[in-house]
Amino acid sequence: MRMRARCVVLLGALAWGSGGCAIALPPSRVELGGGIRGFTGTARRGPVRPVLGLRASLHPLQLDPALLRRQVDFGVGYLIDAYDFKEQGTTVHGPFVELGGSLPLSSDGPNTVVLSARQQGRMLFDELSPLPGAGFALQLSAEMVSFTTRGPWRTNTTHEISAGLSYGEVSMGFYVEGATGVLGADRVQTITGGVTMRLPALLGAGLIMPR
Repeated sequence: MRMRARCVVLLGALAWGSGGCAIALPPSRVELGGGIRGFTGTARRGPVRPVLGLRASLHPLQLDPALLRRQVDFGVGYLIDAYDFKEQGTTVHGPFVELGGSLPLSSDGPNTVVLSARQQGRMLFDELSPLPGAGFALQLSAEMVSFTTRGPWRTNTTHEISAGLSYGEVSMGFYVEGATGVLGADRVQTITGGVTMRLPALLGAGLIMPR
C-alpha cells in the first residue's frame, strides 16, 4: 500500500511536469470494465456494440476499521459508458447514488473476502437528449478487503521528494453489472464486468526535480 500511495503522489507530480503538487483523495471505490450495450427507440437504433465503463464513487464508511465486516454500505458517484468518444450519442454519463448489502466470508489474516450486491439509481446524460434521463443498475462483486493505516511516510532522494499518509479500506476484486435506463425516446441496456477497487483516503505531496 505504501508503494501504491507513493505512485499516486508521483503521478500527480509528473502530470504537472517538472515541479510538484499536493493531492487529497476521499475514501472511494473505482470500477473499470467492459461489456455490451444496446439502444432501442427512435434516435439511436442499431446493433449491440461493445462498451467501456468507468465508475468512481465516494464511500465514507470505508474510514472506520470497526466497519470492515459491515453488511450495509452506501455511496455517491459518477459513471461514464462509451464505445466511441468521437461519435455523438455514444457516450452516456451521469451521477448515481448507491445502496448495497455485503456478506463477509473467511478472513486470511488482515484480509477479508467480501461478496456484495449493490443497487444504483442514476441520472443519465448524453449529447442527443435535451433533458436528462434516468436509470437503474444491479452490481455484484467479490473482493479481498483489508484496512490500511500507512503513514505518515516520506521519501527524500536526489530527484524525488514526497510525503503523505493513507487511511481506510483497500481492496481488489471483480464485478458484473446489468443496467437499464431511458434517454429521451430511447432505452439503453448494458451488461458489463471488470475490476473493482476500494481506495483509502490519501493526503500527500510530491516534488520531482529535473535530471
